[in-house]
Amino acid sequence: MDAKKTAPVTYLMIALVFFAILGCEYPVFFIDRIIDGRNISDLFSWAIHWYGAVAHWTITIALWGGASVVFYLYLKKNKRFLELFKFKIDKFALLTLIIVLILVITDGIIEAIADNLAFPQLLSEYYGFKSMYGTFAWLVSIFQNIYYLFESIVVLVMIACFQKAGDLWFRKTHFPWASIGLAFTWGAIHFLSHPAGAMGVFIWSILPGLVYVLSKKSFYATFAVLFLAFII
Repeated sequence: MDAKKTAPVTYLMIALVFFAILGCEYPVFFIDRIIDGRNISDLFSWAIHWYGAVAHWTITIALWGGASVVFYLYLKKNKRFLELFKFKIDKFALLTLIIVLILVITDGIIEAIADNLAFPQLLSEYYGFKSMYGTFAWLVSIFQNIYYLFESIVVLVMIACFQKAGDLWFRKTHFPWASIGLAFTWGAIHFLSHPAGAMGVFIWSILPGLVYVLSKKSFYATFAVLFLAFII
């Protein structure tokens, strides 16, 4: 299929499908609750046992990973992969990546100081797991960060597809359509799932779309702003 004949709604639908795939994590709670032995009233609570947490992330990772592989095969078959992502690291992409690192690290330090937590976030969360799961904290922490990696990949797909849809519809390739799409999906859903920090996530979700456009679709710079925000 010729990319020029692909309707922008196709990319919009792919982005929304991947947003729904992110939401597949919620039914997983019903499965890991049984494995963990939690009451139904504690459905969305942290797992009581380390293996409950690992089970949740393993199933979620499998779902997100499977969807990402299918998407990659689709792009490869239709020769669109390099239309959505740039893997060459030129000077501009490298500069964008450096700026992203500075922004994420600065934000992480400010947040850690404000909340009186350890820096980086990866270490702070490990300490939390240690208090809950003792000697298995390191294993839980590993699975959580693999989970973050796959969530970053799914969100990256959403960014690329939202941007491509906007580019095709409005012919304004320098406007961050992905920022709008991501803010009102991945960002906005946090008002339901994690109301306490939802506004911060909503605002932060605008940044990856900007990075994607400014770096001229750099895979590395955009992935970095997503993944590092989880661990730093």
